Amino acid sequence: MVIGENDEITEECKRLWHLYREYIISFCKFKLKDTPDYVEDCVQDVFMALLEAKRSGTEIKSPKAWLTTVANNKIKREYKNRKREFSTLDMHDFEEVSDELISEMKDSILNQLKFDEQSIIIDFYVKHMKVKNIAIKYNLSEANVKQKLFRARKKIMHLSNEEIEKHKF
Repeated sequence: MVIGENDEITEECKRLWHLYREYIISFCKFKLKDTPDYVEDCVQDVFMALLEAKRSGTEIKSPKAWLTTVANNKIKREYKNRKREFSTLDMHDFEEVSDELISEMKDSILNQLKFDEQSIIIDFYVKHMKVKNIAIKYNLSEANVKQKLFRARKKIMHLSNEEIEKHKF
């Protein structure tokens, strides 16, 4: 690295920060609706990746597209990590929970969901309706129903963990 080159890289990164920061924040907020606390971390990680890429000499022809791709990849990685956290729940916690408490928790958790989330969860899991039929019933696309199911399941897992923690002895 030539003396003065570091200053040019820093200035270029600052320029791109000012130019695309709001766009990347909006993109992250849109993608991370159910985890708004991660938005700021994601934006920071994206621009740190930009700085590292510039310092390593990577040529970035379309900064907006590059930043968006980096943000999207970081978000995907975050969802994978969170999915792993959910899948490694300690089943021993559930063994200590009585049927009565499970019924109480189920009602409590369902009541914390939005009406449309409740309806779709009940239609899918209780009434065993197909995604296609739920989409028709609520005049939604199948992709939208799948997304709502995904988000509702995530919310249920989070709420379930909270309920179990509350009732641990």
